[in-house]
Amino acid sequence: SQTPFGREGAPCALDRTLGGLFSGALYEAAPARMGDHAAASGFAFGLASRLAATVQAPLIFISDEFSTRETGAPYGLGLAAHGLDLTRLVYVRSTGAQDLLWALEESLRAKAAACVVADLGSAARAFDLVAARRITMAARMSGTSAVLLHPPASFNRPMAQNGARMRFEIRSARSAEPHNYR
Repeated sequence: SQTPFGREGAPCALDRTLGGLFSGALYEAAPARMGDHAAASGFAFGLASRLAATVQAPLIFISDEFSTRETGAPYGLGLAAHGLDLTRLVYVRSTGAQDLLWALEESLRAKAAACVVADLGSAARAFDLVAARRITMAARMSGTSAVLLHPPASFNRPMAQNGARMRFEIRSARSAEPHNYR
């Protein structure tokens, strides 16, 4: 069963905007364009950080070789800036699409993670309705939420509909204020 986050005490701004986040749910994010992957990744990790805030368990990040070559490996200071406690992060790097989907499903079924984030990369093609149903059911049965990061324009595919609770298309924008990084 899915339970809402942020119901005890004052909900955070993200909870108020989204109407609450739920355990055991599948969330999806995709960059709007090729150059928006960093923004979409930051959003996915920020969402995962919020989902993991009330659970003292590791946050699992799964990526494949292709995604790592194309977009790079996670950057610790960047992840920390999105609210992630790096001492709780487990990084899984798969060799291909089937391994990534297997690791995602097993991470959810294990009930040991606070949240699972998967950068689908080349596995997006293998993420069909059957795989989506398996991942959605694993999340619901375990109570562990998953945040899937899709490649650009993934939500425009005919088979893009699945059991995700919420989907986000992320577009990068200029910072509101200039930052001094000296």
